[in-house]
Amino acid sequence: MQSRIDHPIGCPDSGTLAAYADGRLGEAVRRSLEEHISGCDACLDVIADVMALEAGWPTQESVRRPLIRNRRALAWAATAALLAALALPSVLFVERLGRPTPSDETLAESGRPRWTWSSLGTGRESAESITATGLHARGMRQAVEENWNAAAITLAAATQAQPEDARFQSDAAAAYLERAASPGHAADVVRAFGASQRAVWLDPSLGEAWFNRAVALERLELRSLARAAWADYLRVDSSSPWAAEARRHTEALASRRPADRWPALEAALRRRVDPTLVEEAVRQHASAARRFLETELFPKWAAAATSGAGALSAREDLQTMAAAFERFAGDTFYRDSAAAIERAEREGPAAFRALALAHAHYANAAALLADDQIAEARPGMESAANALAQARSPYAVRARLDLAAIAYYTGQSAALASMLTPLHDETVHHSYAFLESRTSWLLGLTSFAAGQYIEAQGRWERMLAATERMEDGEGRAAAHGLLANLLEHIGDNDGAWRHRLAYLHLLSEYPADRLRFGLLISAAGHALKEDAAAALPLQDAVIEEATRSAQAAAVPEAHAQRASILAMLGRSSEARAAMDAAWAALRSVEDPALGARLERALLAAEARTLDSLADPTAVQAAERAVTIAKAAGDAARLPELYLLVGRAYLRAGRMRDAAVAAEAGLGVVRSRWNPAQAVSAEFRGLSAIAMRASLTTGDIGAAYRYGAHARARRPGGDDSKGIADHQSVQRHLDDDEALLAINQLDDEVVAWLITKSSVQYHVGRLTRRQSARLVQLQQSEIAVAASQPRASATLFSELVRPFDQSLSHITRVTVAPDAPFYAASFPALLDRASGRFWIERVELTVDSRLADGPHSAGRLAFVDLPGDTPALDAFARWGQARQSSVVRINARTVSNNGSPELSRLLFAGQPGSPRSDVVLARDLPALPPVEAVFLPDIDPGPQPLSGAGSLDVAGEFLARGAAHVVTFLAPGSLSPDQSGALLARLTSGAPVPAAVAQFQRDVLRADHRPGPWSRLVVYGSGR
Repeated sequence: MQSRIDHPIGCPDSGTLAAYADGRLGEAVRRSLEEHISGCDACLDVIADVMALEAGWPTQESVRRPLIRNRRALAWAATAALLAALALPSVLFVERLGRPTPSDETLAESGRPRWTWSSLGTGRESAESITATGLHARGMRQAVEENWNAAAITLAAATQAQPEDARFQSDAAAAYLERAASPGHAADVVRAFGASQRAVWLDPSLGEAWFNRAVALERLELRSLARAAWADYLRVDSSSPWAAEARRHTEALASRRPADRWPALEAALRRRVDPTLVEEAVRQHASAARRFLETELFPKWAAAATSGAGALSAREDLQTMAAAFERFAGDTFYRDSAAAIERAEREGPAAFRALALAHAHYANAAALLADDQIAEARPGMESAANALAQARSPYAVRARLDLAAIAYYTGQSAALASMLTPLHDETVHHSYAFLESRTSWLLGLTSFAAGQYIEAQGRWERMLAATERMEDGEGRAAAHGLLANLLEHIGDNDGAWRHRLAYLHLLSEYPADRLRFGLLISAAGHALKEDAAAALPLQDAVIEEATRSAQAAAVPEAHAQRASILAMLGRSSEARAAMDAAWAALRSVEDPALGARLERALLAAEARTLDSLADPTAVQAAERAVTIAKAAGDAARLPELYLLVGRAYLRAGRMRDAAVAAEAGLGVVRSRWNPAQAVSAEFRGLSAIAMRASLTTGDIGAAYRYGAHARARRPGGDDSKGIADHQSVQRHLDDDEALLAINQLDDEVVAWLITKSSVQYHVGRLTRRQSARLVQLQQSEIAVAASQPRASATLFSELVRPFDQSLSHITRVTVAPDAPFYAASFPALLDRASGRFWIERVELTVDSRLADGPHSAGRLAFVDLPGDTPALDAFARWGQARQSSVVRINARTVSNNGSPELSRLLFAGQPGSPRSDVVLARDLPALPPVEAVFLPDIDPGPQPLSGAGSLDVAGEFLARGAAHVVTFLAPGSLSPDQSGALLARLTSGAPVPAAVAQFQRDVLRADHRPGPWSRLVVYGSGR
C-alpha cells in the first residue's frame, strides 16, 4: 500500500500530519514540518491525537486541561515522547505497509494501489460514527491494519453515504485492488475500476485515482486501454517517483506479445516447413499452428495427391509438424493421421486417392462450418466421415466430432451423449489431446442443456486441463469462458470472475479471433452487474473488436450495449449517440433475415436506453418494439418490452395505460410459464406496476395480490400456499399476529400491514436507491455497534411507524421484504421515541413465502453435520436425524440470487471426486420433520450484504420440510458463549421465533447496541 503526501502552503492537511505521526515523510519534508509544528498548537493536537490513537493512549482531548498553562511546550514534549516511544513500531509499520521511498525497489512492483490520507482526520471518530467521514476514517484504519476485507466493506459504505467524494471513491478502489488478491474476491478488480473511474470523473486532478484506474485496467488485461490510462496518469503527474513507475508499466505494456510473432512465422512456414520454425510454432502458438496444419498442410497434401504432383514433399511437411505436436504438446492425433497416409501409399493408388479425396471433402466441409454455414457443411462432413472411416484414418474421429457439433447447433442434441462417450474414450485411449478437449466441450454442452450443471463443470474442467497440457492458449480461453458462464449461472460470482480474468489475460496474449468478440461482450455484460462505470471500458474493447473483425451482427449489437451502459450512468447525449451509431451500423447489414433480427434487438435496446434516461419518448420506442416483436412472433422479448411500456406510463402518471401494459406482459409470461425456473425479473416488475395502478383505482384486493407476486422469488410465489390474497393471510393469523409486507418500486415504497381484522397500506417516497443506501448504512451501524443507529431509526419511521397504533397489541410479526430490504435487520429497527429496538416489542420472522403455518417444536435433540464431512456422508447422518428438533449444517452455503434452486452447499470433497463436495439446493433430499435448520455460514451472494442469499438458501430448506431456518443476513459472528446460548435456546422446546427473540433480548440486556445479534434472522412463516 502506497501513500501520496501533499504539503500545501500554511497548515499541512491532516493526511500529512498523520503521515508524520507514523513516520512516512521524507527527511526534508519532515524537517520542514517540524519547524512549522513547533509554532502551531492545532497541528500539535492532531499529531498527538493520531499517535495516541495508534498506541491506544489517551488523546489530547482527554488531557487538554493540564496543558492549558504552558500548552505549546508541554504538547511538544508529549509529542516528542510519543515519537520516541513509538520509534521501533513505526519502522515496522512502514515496512509492513510497503510504503517505499523513491529509491526503494518495491516502488516498481506490479502497480500497488495508491491511497489518499488527507481525509483520515484526527482519530476522534467514535465507534458509533456512521457519517461518510466517520466510515472513511474507520476504513482507512482497517487498511492500516491490512484488514482488506473490512476496509473494502467500510470504504464502500462511505462511498454509498457520500458518492460524490472523489477521494472516498479512490480509496475504495485501492481497498478493492488489495482485497482482489485474496480468495473469493476476483470481482473486486471490476469494482476497483468502477470506483476509480468515478473518482476521476469527480476530480480530474486526483493523481491517486488516475493511478488506481490504470492499475485496475492492467489487471483486467485490457492492454490498449491500460496504456492509455497510464498516459492519462502521466498528464496529471509527470515528475514524481510514481510517474517513473507509470512509465515502466507503459513500456511493459508496449512490449511485443508472443502472438505478434505469428504472422511472420506463418509466412515463413508457407515458404518452407523448417523443423526449427515448426518447433517455435507448436511451442508458442499451438492454436495457430494447429489451424495451419489442418487448413493448410493436410489440404495441400490432398490436392497434391489427387493431382499427382508434390505429394511426397507435402506429406513430409505435415509429418514434420505432426511429430512436433507429439513431442511438445503430447498429442498423437496428427502423427497417427500421417501414418494412415503412409499406409494408404503402401496399399496402392486406389486407397491413396480415396484417402486424399476424403481429406479434401473434409477440408471443404470444415471451411463451411468455420464460416457458420452449418446446414451446408453437414452433407460434406457426413461424406468425409464415412470415407475417412473406410480408409481407417483417425481423421474420422475429427469428422465425427464435427458432426456432433453440427447436431448440437441444429438442436438435435438428444442422442449426443451416446455418440460422444465412445469418442471421448477413444481420444483418451490414443492420447488425442485436442480431440479429447473437444469431446469434453461437447459433453459439457449436453450436460448443461440437460440441467446437469455439476457434470458440465467437471467436463469443462477436464477440457481446461487438456488445453493446459497442450499449452493451447485459445483452447484455454474457450474453456475459461465456458466455466465463467456456467459458474455465473449457478451463482458462483467469484469463480466466474476468476475464469473471466483468466480468459481476458489469454485474449491479451493470443489472437483468438473467433473467440474474442463473444468472450469480450460476455465480460462487459457481466461487469455491468458489478458496476456500470466498470463495464464501459470493456464495452469499448467490444466495439474495437467488432469493428476490427467486421462481423455483420457484432457492430450494431456492441454499440447498442454501450448505449445501455451510458444511459445507466446518466450520460444522455453519449447514450443517444451510441444508439445512432448502432442504427447506422444496422443499415450496412446486407442479409435481410439478419437485419430483421437485429432491428428487433436494437428497438429493445433503444427502449431500455430511453427508459434508463427517464425520457418521455420511451413509451413510443417500447410500443413500436412491441408491435414489431409481436409481428415477428418474438414472444421471448415481449415481457421486457411491456415492462418498459408500463414503467414509462407509470412515470407519466397514466395509471390505466400502465395497468393495461402490465397485464399484457403478465399474460405473455403466464403463457410461457416454466415451473422449473425461478421467477423472472420481468414478472416481478410487471406485477409491481399492476400493484401500483390497482392502488390508484382503489382495488386493494388486486393490489395486494400483485404485490405478493412482485415479491416472489420462486415459481408460484405466494400463490404456492394459497396466500396471495389478504383474506387467506388473515385466516392464518391469530389476534396478536401481523404480516408486514414491503414492495419497492423505482420511486416509491409500499408497506402493507395485515392483521386479523384489518388491511392497511402506506406509500412512502423512498426511491430504490435511497432504500438500498439506508440498508447499507444500517449494516455499517451494526458493524460498528453504533449506540444511536440513525439508519435503523429511519427505516423504522418509514416502514413501521405509519402502523404504530395498529401494532400496539401485536406480539408476533412476519416480515415479507422486497429487494433492496433483504439485508435489512428488522430486529434492529429502532423506535427513536422509546429508544427500543423492535425485537424488544415483538417476535420477528422473515417470510419465506413457502411455509403455510406455525409449527410446534419437536423432540429436544441436536444434530451437527460438520463441514469436513463429505456431502454424501453428511446427508446419511441427516437421514438419521428423524427424531431431531434442530439440525445444524456446518458447511459453507452459497446463494444464487437469480435462481434460488441452484444455491449450493459446499462440503469437503471426497478424494478423486472433485465435484462431490457440491450439492445444489434443488437436489437436497426431503427433510425429516425438524423444527429448525441452523446454517451458521451463508455467503450472501456477489454483492456485499445483499441478504438475498440467506433468503434463497433458506427457502430451499423450508421447501423440503424444515419449519424454520435460522441463519445470518451477512457475515457475523457470535462469541462462543453467545453461540452456546443460542443453540440452547433453539433446543429448549420453545417455538423457534420466540427462542431467537429471547436470545436477542438477553444480549440486549447486557449491551443495548446492535451487533451480531442484529443479523440473526429466522426464516419461515408466522401465519
